[in-house]
Amino acid sequence: MAKFGDRFFFALKPAAAALPQLATARRDHCPTHAIPDEHWHVTLDILDDVAAADRQLVDRLVTAGSRVESDSFAFALERIVGLGGWIGLRVGRRPAALMRLHAAIRAALLAVGLAPRRDWAFNPHLTLGYPHGAPFSHAIAPIGWQAEEIVLIHSHLGETRHQEIGRWALMPERQLSLF
Repeated sequence: MAKFGDRFFFALKPAAAALPQLATARRDHCPTHAIPDEHWHVTLDILDDVAAADRQLVDRLVTAGSRVESDSFAFALERIVGLGGWIGLRVGRRPAALMRLHAAIRAALLAVGLAPRRDWAFNPHLTLGYPHGAPFSHAIAPIGWQAEEIVLIHSHLGETRHQEIGRWALMPERQLSLF
């Protein structure tokens, strides 16, 4: 198979408890051209694609991941959207904790000298597939989970393969003591 390059991104992966609801949403709204369950993720930040990954890049990404400090938080997808060649689930309002996590990842990338993807905007969603059809958008019963870790993923372009490079726990929300 021809090699097309490499893509690296930080993501939230759905918790096991959310998988049945995601599978139902995919079955009901994206019965063809669906992506596999193991590829489900919400991209938090992404780099420009590279022709070939090198050890130095991977080491810098792992260092960035280890520098991210953020609280765990409740996360929910609340809308199903079809854009004519893409179907996915989107958040309703962006939780403040999600925005802080994105900012922490961006700061960690910049601290190790890595620039985020040009012309990419943070738009939290989970892709279900790539079927053709008329555009639509409507609310759904929330599909949620507790975001407890971030994952660094290496996507091998042209191979339909995701390789997990690292995982880092998000800290439980800290309670301040009154005493």
